[in-house]
Amino acid sequence: RQLAALLFPLCLTLFAFAPAILGLWLGKPFAVSAGNALRILSIGVVFGGLAHLPLALLYGSNRPDLPAKIHIVEAAIYVPFAFLLVKTFGITGAAMAWATRCATDLVMYEIVSRRALGTCAIDVDERARTARLSWTGLALAIAFIGAIWLRSVSWPAALAVAGAGLAIYTTLGWMHVLSPAERRAWTTTVLRTRTSSR
Repeated sequence: RQLAALLFPLCLTLFAFAPAILGLWLGKPFAVSAGNALRILSIGVVFGGLAHLPLALLYGSNRPDLPAKIHIVEAAIYVPFAFLLVKTFGITGAAMAWATRCATDLVMYEIVSRRALGTCAIDVDERARTARLSWTGLALAIAFIGAIWLRSVSWPAALAVAGAGLAIYTTLGWMHVLSPAERRAWTTTVLRTRTSSR
């Protein structure tokens, strides 16, 4: 839940403003050809980031053989699949292949870890916080849809809507998605990081 809460706004920002980011960084011609690829990669980052959790659980439970078996099967499928997509769609196809593999990793790790290790009970409070994350994420996505629409009309207005959406998402996430213990842990981590950087 915490990882999803962090990844979603970052990747949504990248998805919404991918052409503009690439345009500022590498120039407009590259942005035109690679904007969609970056958007697809941002989706893959969400799946790939979340996939690390069940993967770490399998490693920590002394079952590294299961991810290895998954990777062997994936390699046999992924190589020709990626070749076909790259040949057909170019750089966008490469991004599609990678994002698909990340999504497959997440699904397969979840299935294998649940079958090998079982599932833990999720209390009512945890379910409620996950539901709040879903609703706040949906609201942020709607705000960014508005920002994308406004981008062709007025960049300042688009950035203002996106910034307001992020501010509301952060506030609601901090107050209603994170538990008091999680807020204390994050505060301690941030303060410790600031102290060590001085």
